[in-house]
Amino acid sequence: QFVDIGFAATQCTKASSKAKSAEKYFAAKRKSVSATGAKFTKVGKVVKVGKSYRQTSRFQVTNEGRKLNGEFVLGYGFIDATNCNTSQVTLLAPG
Repeated sequence: QFVDIGFAATQCTKASSKAKSAEKYFAAKRKSVSATGAKFTKVGKVVKVGKSYRQTSRFQVTNEGRKLNGEFVLGYGFIDATNCNTSQVTLLAPG
C-alpha cells in the first residue's frame, strides 16, 4: 500500500465561477495523472465542503507489472480572487 499527501498554494484556475474553477483544476490534475498511464474508472462529483471543493475519483494503473487500484482525492479552496490552496491525497493498493 502507498499513500501520497500533498498541499500547496497556486494561482486559481480562471473560470466563470468558483465551482467551475475547481472543476477545471480537477480535470487538469486528472489529465496529468492519466499521462502516467493511469486509467480513471470513476470520476466523482465535485462537492462543496465549507468554502472549499473536493473530488474523489478512482483509477487503475500498472507499475512494474503489478496492477494497482487507486483513489485520488483532490481539494481546492480560495485564498483570495487569484490565489488558491490545493490538496491531493493518492492511495494505492494491489489490485
